[in-house]
Amino acid sequence: MSHLNLQDSLFLGLESKARPFHIAGLALCTLPEGASPTFLRDLAQRLRALPTTLPVFGTKLSNPGLPINQRWIDADDYDTDYHILHYALPRPGGLDDLITLLSRAHERLLDRDRPLWELHLIEGLEDRRFALYCKFHHAMVDGVGALRLVGRLFSETPGERFGERFGERFGERFGERSQATPAPRPGSKPRAGAAGLLRQFDRMSGELQKQGRAVSELAGMLGTMSRRSLLQREESPPIPFTAPRTLFNQDITPQRRIIITELPLDSVRKIGAAVGGTVNDALIAICGGAIRDYLLQHDALPSKSLFAGIPVSVEPSGQHKGNQLSTMICPFGTDLADPMARLRRIVHVTQLAKQDLRKLSSPASQDYMNLLLLPALAFTLAGAATRIPPPFNAILSNVPGASKPLYLDGATVDTMYPLSLITDALGLNITVLSYRNQLCMGIVACPSFLPDIDALSAQVQLAFRAYRKLA
Repeated sequence: MSHLNLQDSLFLGLESKARPFHIAGLALCTLPEGASPTFLRDLAQRLRALPTTLPVFGTKLSNPGLPINQRWIDADDYDTDYHILHYALPRPGGLDDLITLLSRAHERLLDRDRPLWELHLIEGLEDRRFALYCKFHHAMVDGVGALRLVGRLFSETPGERFGERFGERFGERFGERSQATPAPRPGSKPRAGAAGLLRQFDRMSGELQKQGRAVSELAGMLGTMSRRSLLQREESPPIPFTAPRTLFNQDITPQRRIIITELPLDSVRKIGAAVGGTVNDALIAICGGAIRDYLLQHDALPSKSLFAGIPVSVEPSGQHKGNQLSTMICPFGTDLADPMARLRRIVHVTQLAKQDLRKLSSPASQDYMNLLLLPALAFTLAGAATRIPPPFNAILSNVPGASKPLYLDGATVDTMYPLSLITDALGLNITVLSYRNQLCMGIVACPSFLPDIDALSAQVQLAFRAYRKLA
């Protein structure tokens, strides 16, 4: 149906048993009043219609064994039993039981011979609650794209039922743009002839011209970053692959630990605004404070600040084709004990980094991300990812979600947590999703070399309270 771009192919190439490259989301829901005993069984049955109502759920890789020259094609052997999983925790199931279960589910690779997604409907939670865990390969969608797909399942009114609504307005709630023109079915042949060849040649020429301009733009930005770093090292956006090595930057094992917590959106916004910053700036500073405390407790805090890698969508208007990402690198400010000094530095650096990215075209911005991914791929496949400094120490991503309450077949969606991926030399990922007036934080880590990593949730809350008091 469509070819994978370079970033999508790199995500396939980086994947292994120890490095699953999927992203996920967790929604905690409360059953509607008067729900029938078969409510969740009926919902699971309706979810099985997804590939018919949303065709992207019915596509798979054309050649599962290779990470290159891949296309998305229709899956003619689709079997819902491999994708819609319905099971229960022993009652009454607590949140810790659910997180332990999902940490194991998040460890498992998706089967490349099938469509690269799963939905887990999990009942048995106390207080009449259930969970929906949605899992997509990163080659299929980025975080925003995954949110769009999951967003199609929900409605803004409790009376609507799943399966009755796949119109445009449900995508628009999550910022979805117009869809690409449907591609030919497998087996159909594109039009040949001189006109078709000329069109192909014209497209190739345009892509080469854009790529040439992108290389020039990227070289100019890297030169600016280098000169600025020499003059004011601590007050400028960090140069990739100059981060200090920490506990988070080791070869990972297949084990995963999921950690969730929430912060009030309005309070975090006020913290950032206190020094002219944004919600993102405040999140970086809060997480920087939590990471600093965690590393201090384990006598492992470097004298140099840790760096955050912040994914940025550079999807051109009107398009949505796989991953179109760049990244921004910012210090966590872990070398600063003063919380407000940390926040002020972060605000200053992110403003410069945003200026740099705004000067780049979309192809150049994506090439900046690829510049980080290609060395990571080469060294990871060679088993040497930890022999070079990491491009940054941890990933921190903030994805805008819905501001109004959502419902799933009449059930209330209480909270929604994004869950992302980790890889060798990048063993900590913090992803945040705004829902209603909460910032729902999903942390994914490798517990094999991070003792007491569950404490990071409490340390995030301590750092937040310190900032709220100061701001």
